[in-house]
Amino acid sequence: MSFATIVRLLPGLPVFLMFAGSAESQMTPRDILDRSVRAHGGDRLTKWDSMTIQGTVDMADGITFRAAYRLFAKVPGKLRVEKDMTVAQGGRIFYEYFLNNGLAWSRRNLVPAAGSLNEMSRWMNQCYGIAYYVDKAESLAQQEDAVVEWREKADLQSNNYRVVATRPAYVIAAVIGKETVSLCIDKENFYFLQETMERSKRVFWDFKKFGEVTLPSKILEIVTTSQGERITPYTYDSVKYNIPIEDWLFSEDMPQKK
Repeated sequence: MSFATIVRLLPGLPVFLMFAGSAESQMTPRDILDRSVRAHGGDRLTKWDSMTIQGTVDMADGITFRAAYRLFAKVPGKLRVEKDMTVAQGGRIFYEYFLNNGLAWSRRNLVPAAGSLNEMSRWMNQCYGIAYYVDKAESLAQQEDAVVEWREKADLQSNNYRVVATRPAYVIAAVIGKETVSLCIDKENFYFLQETMERSKRVFWDFKKFGEVTLPSKILEIVTTSQGERITPYTYDSVKYNIPIEDWLFSEDMPQKK
């Protein structure tokens, strides 16, 4: 049956809707991710020399404190993340995590310790947002659409998270090395809503303009443990690019490379 015949049989059906549905069905996983990159700022997601983030993170030390969160990144592979609970009334702990020249280490209250290279490398990769997966994925496959939930709790000390909003999303499986990551992309505005790994996921919400780049200002990091889910909420207050950062910031207590 021709398109003209369909229009004659269904004269009340808006033609633009038929075209829109057809265009959507023809999008490949790569098309969806490319549109997501454009929605977040295009090349600006990757064409930077340094990146700084200032915000907060909710952390437990007997009770939950809203700690200061600071991230410093510098290409090609330097990263420093600070979680400062001492800024909160009653907080006592100051965590630092480092990545430099393929080495990862940490400090707790200035005492050096081992660090997770995988975790810090993932943190660095996340600085590029959805553009990281467009660049690094070895294969992409579209899966069944899903609904992404955003959860919040009533107050800082509450233990219960409740769903306060939802968004329909495309779901793309991206294979990188031996890992498959499930990516949820908003079906309307193509924002990157969620990434899911084997035992963890990050949910992104409340998107804002930071300069010429659109990023989530709220993030839930959810890790599955033997005791259940461990949820860590982050809030980004400021994201800046190409601010000069001294190299010493990434080398304090750096271990010797073996």
